[in-house]
Amino acid sequence: MSAFHHFTSEEDHVSAPSLPSLRAKLLKVLRCNDVKANRLLDVGCGDGSLTVEVAKLIKANEVYGIDYASKALEIATERGIKTARVDLNCERFPFPDDYFDVALAIEVLEHLTNTDHMLNETRRVLKKGGLLVLSTPNLCSYVNRILVMLGYLPFNYEVSQKWRVGKPIRNKMPYNAVGHLRLYNLRALKDHLEVSGFKLVRAYGASIIQYNKVAKAVDRFFEHIPGLASDIIVLSKRVR
Repeated sequence: MSAFHHFTSEEDHVSAPSLPSLRAKLLKVLRCNDVKANRLLDVGCGDGSLTVEVAKLIKANEVYGIDYASKALEIATERGIKTARVDLNCERFPFPDDYFDVALAIEVLEHLTNTDHMLNETRRVLKKGGLLVLSTPNLCSYVNRILVMLGYLPFNYEVSQKWRVGKPIRNKMPYNAVGHLRLYNLRALKDHLEVSGFKLVRAYGASIIQYNKVAKAVDRFFEHIPGLASDIIVLSKRVR
């Protein structure tokens, strides 16, 4: 399941960070790289809880967030974020060219149908040399490699919006799909960023497993190998 649920269609839910380990790793990455910004944009900001925390850490003076879920945006606005309702798949971001120092896109790409549009628009509104901080589940994580080898679907991939099928634990009861449409491995993410006008600066793995002490320990071990980690966090700069 995605660590952060961002919405690209109107829903009755409010998104919020749900995995402390991914949130903590993201903040650690920003801190270790001494990321600072005057203007920050959170692409897929949800209710803004993470946006506010990041803005405080990087000392952003102006904080903006875009998403499609109206109820989540209402909460983000109450938190002091300048918000706009945008369909990340097709609508132009309501900002001028070369406007932001840093953009976030945390657990967003995998939910989109048109990832090219989102990356192109993010590049347009970032200043040249501006930083894109992005995270997404890893299709080629150690867990998924084992699952595919055993004949199962990857952990964070779905073929049904209603039923849990093709998984080690098949549940005949309906369940809520998280809506992953575009899954990346590290190579695909690096390539897509490059053709979209970004240069990968650094890649990190992130742990997301929260249950069972042994499983958590194994997940933390593979966190140190981005290509095999459960989730990927990347820093990339706009180069054109």
